[in-house]
Amino acid sequence: MDDGMGAGAEAVQLIHRPDVGRALSSPAAAEFVLRADRVAPRSARVALRRLALGSVAHRLLDVLLCVGEAISNAVRHAYPPGSSGEIVVKAWTHEDGLAVLVQDRGRGFDPDGDPSREGVGLRLMRRLADVVSILSRPGGGTAVLMVFRA
Repeated sequence: MDDGMGAGAEAVQLIHRPDVGRALSSPAAAEFVLRADRVAPRSARVALRRLALGSVAHRLLDVLLCVGEAISNAVRHAYPPGSSGEIVVKAWTHEDGLAVLVQDRGRGFDPDGDPSREGVGLRLMRRLADVVSILSRPGGGTAVLMVFRA
């Protein structure tokens, strides 16, 4: 799954469960590109509400909160003030749940940095999603993969 963003393909490799792997190797059930601006989180939530969530429909609020936080982080941190950028969101449903990938091509950061600097949004994502994998490198963008199991 090389979409020209590099980090996304590597983030997907972090998930070793066969059910999630099958879902991620199939075409995305939903895929959209957002402009990195203050309305991006809301736009993503509206689009995801339209997605048939299957076995994780009862976790819609968790999904919307986590995806909104990942997008908000990209809007705030990925691109320098005054510059524009895009955020790509892909979602896959599978028999065991839902996987969502949020990617940007921004500044990136060191995900293994000081955990005390981890913000409320990232802690929320880690608490609500069953799996959160972050792949980022300075200057190379960031990919956040979240898995929500039924």
